[in-house]
Amino acid sequence: MSEIVKKARVKHGGSLKGRVVKVSSKKGSFETPTKAPTSTEINGKRNISFDGPFINPVFEISQRYLKKENVQNLHRKNGTFNRKISEINAYTDSLIDRYLVKYFPQIPSGIELDDRDIRILIDLQLESNINLITIPEPSNNCSSTDFHDNFTKYWEYIAEVKPTATAMPYINLKQDHNLFENKLNLLKEYEHALHTIGIKFASIREYRPNLMSLAEFSEHDFWVHCSDGRRVSNWRALSPGGQLHALQRYGIDTVSIEIPMGGGSISDKDYTTARYFNQTSVTIPKIIDSVDSEGNLECNCPICSGQNLGEVAENLKRYASTKKPLRSVVSDFSKVHEVFASTNEFEISKQKIKEDSLKEYFDEKEGLKEHNST
Repeated sequence: MSEIVKKARVKHGGSLKGRVVKVSSKKGSFETPTKAPTSTEINGKRNISFDGPFINPVFEISQRYLKKENVQNLHRKNGTFNRKISEINAYTDSLIDRYLVKYFPQIPSGIELDDRDIRILIDLQLESNINLITIPEPSNNCSSTDFHDNFTKYWEYIAEVKPTATAMPYINLKQDHNLFENKLNLLKEYEHALHTIGIKFASIREYRPNLMSLAEFSEHDFWVHCSDGRRVSNWRALSPGGQLHALQRYGIDTVSIEIPMGGGSISDKDYTTARYFNQTSVTIPKIIDSVDSEGNLECNCPICSGQNLGEVAENLKRYASTKKPLRSVVSDFSKVHEVFASTNEFEISKQKIKEDSLKEYFDEKEGLKEHNST
C-alpha cells in the first residue's frame, strides 16, 4: 500500500518569486500556495453554528502542550492518551474521507523532548485518524546529527506501523542560522522519497536569514507546510499586515495558525474591535474598519456576503454567554470569514506566481509591501 501523499512537484517559480507546487495524493491533487484551516477555525464555525463547508485540501488538528509535563502525561498518566485520541477523532471523523488531515502538537520552542515523548506523540497520530504524521524535533537547538537520527528513525517506524501514512519532519524556524541550513540540507538528500516538510513558525523579521535559506531551498520538490503561524506581527498596529501571506515568498506552500492564548476580560461593547482579515489590502484591521459608509461588510465570502455589521452582531448574540461575550463570538465569525477570504487571496497570488509577477502583487497590497524589500 502506498503513502497518502504520492509526490510533490514544483510547477512554477522558486526563490523569492514564490512558487506553485502540485501535491498529488490519494485524496486528489491540489496546487499551492493555500491555507490549511485548523481545529481553532473549525471550533469557530461550530461556535456560531455555521454549516457552510470549508473546501481547503488540507486540515490541521492542533493541540496545545504548555509544559513538558503535558507531553509526559501521555505516557505517564493512564487515560490521558486515550482522551487525546478521542479529541483528535472528534475533528477528523468528518474530514478524513475527503481531505488530507495532519496533526500539530503546539509546544513552546524551549522545551526539549526525549525519545519517549516523541514516540508517544507519533503513536498518538498513528492510532488516530491522521494521515500526515508530524515528526517533532527533539529541540530547536538539537544538533543536525540528532535531528537526522530522530527523523529517519521515526520515518521508518511510521512506514512500518502505518504504510499509508506520510511523514512530515519538522524544523523550527527559531534557531541558529547555520544549524537550520544544515538540517535543510540533510532533508534535501531525500528529495522524491520524502514528500513533505514541516516548519514551525517564528518571527519573519528576526529569523529572516532562515527564511532566505528556505527560499533558496524552494527549487526542490517538497511540499513545505508552516504550522503555529501568527496572524500578525504587531497587534498594536492600526491595521497590521497579514504576515502569513508573506511566507509564500520564502518557499512555504501551505500555512496554518497557532492556537491563540486569548486576551484579558472583554465586553459585548468591544465587539467592533475584533480583528478581521481584509482581502483587498491583506491586512487585519478592526472589523469596524472593514465596513462601508452604511455599515456593510466589504466582503462577499460565504459567511459575510456584504451583511450589515450591526445585524451580524445582533444575530450572533444568541451564541454569547457570561463566559463567552459577544466580542468572542464576533471573533469566531471573523475566523470563519478569514478561512474563506484568505484562501481566496492565495488563489489570486497563485496566479500571480504563474505570471511571474508576485513582487508587483506584493507592492499593490498594503499588508505585504514591507515584505518585498529583499
